[in-house]
Amino acid sequence: MAVISLSGWFGGSERDDDEQNVASLGGCVGTDIQWKIQDEAWNEEVLAAFGLDYVHMKEVQEENGKFAQFKDKERSRQLAEAIIGTFKKSGIRPFGSVTRLKDLRSFNRERKLRLSAYPLNIYSCMFMVRHGFRHQLAGEAQAVLNLDRREGTAQAAETARHYAKTDPNLTDVYEKVLPSPLPEEGLASKTPALQAADFVAWKILTQEKERRFSRRSKHVFAHETPVIIWRWSYNVLCLMDAGRGGVWTERERKRRVPSAASRGAGTRE
Repeated sequence: MAVISLSGWFGGSERDDDEQNVASLGGCVGTDIQWKIQDEAWNEEVLAAFGLDYVHMKEVQEENGKFAQFKDKERSRQLAEAIIGTFKKSGIRPFGSVTRLKDLRSFNRERKLRLSAYPLNIYSCMFMVRHGFRHQLAGEAQAVLNLDRREGTAQAAETARHYAKTDPNLTDVYEKVLPSPLPEEGLASKTPALQAADFVAWKILTQEKERRFSRRSKHVFAHETPVIIWRWSYNVLCLMDAGRGGVWTERERKRRVPSAASRGAGTRE
């Protein structure tokens, strides 16, 4: 019988405009004990310490209502340090993935594929968690990645599982790391783990903006956060596609096997 030894909480974000063309997924993974410590630290050292009911990075940046206090740069810095401090105290590990949407569109057009950013980001978080916790996930142990529900989350999780199942180089990710959409939307405001995930997803978008403009952000939240990030660029998409023979779903795999056999393909000299 499988044992759930790890759990993760993840939230996604997407921006597709003149300034940025990226979709991201970010979150943290840990044991039940680590999450207990994390939630307690978040409630005490972030929410209570700053008089907040919840943390949502978009609202923090808008600086309205209870978030108006963060117009003060020193106050903002203190919040960022408090958030990062909770990660260090609990020992949970942040992970994230980002897809460059223009690169993905070019890749899909050239390869006549229909890969989607959200499933790609889930899939890459799946294999990073499998690798990052390879010892904890030995035997029958599994990890569950709880996904903040939004429109299309259930389908994206299922597609990501297809990406994992048809990857010949990562044979057990499909069985070891399970993406699981939360039962309803709007849970972040009352779930500290999702608020932490929102911070990680925001951090990823911030780093991508810095990389594009080749300068370090002056925003006070641009502290170094130890996030393990996978980037789906055009080159990475091409390399991964080559490694799996252009097959990303069960349907494609079944469809290509007969045609390959009829051409005498599938052998190497």
